[in-house]
Amino acid sequence: MNAVTLRYVSLLLLRRVGLVLLGFAALVQMFDLFANADDIADNYGPGLGPVLVYLAYRLPATVALVMPFSILVGSLLTLLGMATNNEITAFKAAGLSFYRLLLCLMPAGLLFAAFHFVIADRVAPAALRALGEREIIHTAKRPGGATARNESNPAWIRAGDMI
Repeated sequence: MNAVTLRYVSLLLLRRVGLVLLGFAALVQMFDLFANADDIADNYGPGLGPVLVYLAYRLPATVALVMPFSILVGSLLTLLGMATNNEITAFKAAGLSFYRLLLCLMPAGLLFAAFHFVIADRVAPAALRALGEREIIHTAKRPGGATARNESNPAWIRAGDMI
């Protein structure tokens, strides 16, 4: 396997998956914003600032959600583009089998797997937790919200065996 071929195919895959991921994440963020616009204004405050903060905190969870589908679509677009431009035929004529060409996609695939793991396991839960804390702080400060004495000592409600 040639290093130039490996780099070319991997960068082609990285670019296509990155663009598809960007598009899908923007689309899902837009739908999330439209669905929760009233709740964002009620729970985080009016104006553009709280909306942008909400979208920033929701972005890691959105990326974790759409990343597997983006990788699938991006890799299919990469292989389709290579087949359309006769690059696969050129690689086969140069002595590279189709399976070795797919093996060239492995480093980018491992990079995507590591990135998805970090986003889904570490970044997204922390961002959603911070977003929930911002909501609690904002609802406690508004009139009719929780009092200041309950911010450091939360109250628990029990109904039977359920808390």
